[in-house]
Amino acid sequence: MHWNPAASIIRKLGGVNATAAIAQLSVTRVVRWRLDKARGGTGGEIPHRCIRLIHEHARANGLDISAEDFLAAPSIVEEEQDAASHANAAPTEGAAA
Repeated sequence: MHWNPAASIIRKLGGVNATAAIAQLSVTRVVRWRLDKARGGTGGEIPHRCIRLIHEHARANGLDISAEDFLAAPSIVEEEQDAASHANAAPTEGAAA
């Protein structure tokens, strides 16, 4: 299970180009927010220096972005999918074959 807050926020802001303009960064820098750390990205984390700019823009433009959106936490849907995949992974002890 992997939750990527950056991808969600970028989507809510209207895409990579819009997010780059809001955060006053290059598009390449914003794209790296969505990449895993092993690939040179931030692993879904938005740099602290950009959070204030994004939050102020969202508030001024009536966008549904809250402080919780910046946290790396799995969604309820992902938790349910993960639970379902574990339930189907292997039969429990004593189950009929």
